[in-house]
Amino acid sequence: MAIEKGIDDPVAWHRLGDAYLALEKFDKALDIFFQIEQKSPDNLSLQVKLAQVHLLNNNPDHALAIIDRVLDQKPGWRIAQLWQARILSRQGRFVEAIDIYYRILGENS
Repeated sequence: MAIEKGIDDPVAWHRLGDAYLALEKFDKALDIFFQIEQKSPDNLSLQVKLAQVHLLNNNPDHALAIIDRVLDQKPGWRIAQLWQARILSRQGRFVEAIDIYYRILGENS
């Protein structure tokens, strides 16, 4: 793979991580996204991607912790709020998830 051969192309890294995610190879996707995170620790979109992988890898508690940190840094970010609601739904916390969805919809009305 290009990444393993030392090519330092961020787009290639993201594509590789997304490919592993699409193939449901979550551990490999996490490895790739963690490597990207080392170079861009303040990238909030990447943090949301990490939360997504953790959620799909049946680790909703870790996913929620990541999203909470993202929302601490960027309150009101709808993408992060949507993921927060999805994670809460996965945890069976439906009332909290619905409250977030209503809050998001209210901002768009």
